[in-house]
Amino acid sequence: MCVSDLTMGILARLRASCSRLIRSVVNAEEAIDIECSNVIACLAPRLVVTVPTPRAWERLRGSGELLAGPEESVLQQEAFEASR
Repeated sequence: MCVSDLTMGILARLRASCSRLIRSVVNAEEAIDIECSNVIACLAPRLVVTVPTPRAWERLRGSGELLAGPEESVLQQEAFEASR
């Protein structure tokens, strides 16, 4: 066995071990401390904060500008008379 094969084997096992730890944190949603006589790392699940997405009309509220004068209308005069 060549030194590079040995190194690749060690790295493959390390990667598999790290992936297993990360999956356990994600699935269990609890923190894991990695120790080597002292805590050298702490894996914790990320906090997911759900913020409700505002509706389209709420996002657009206050962003419009009226360019028509007080006497101008987008409706014809007949439309007003028909509603009476």
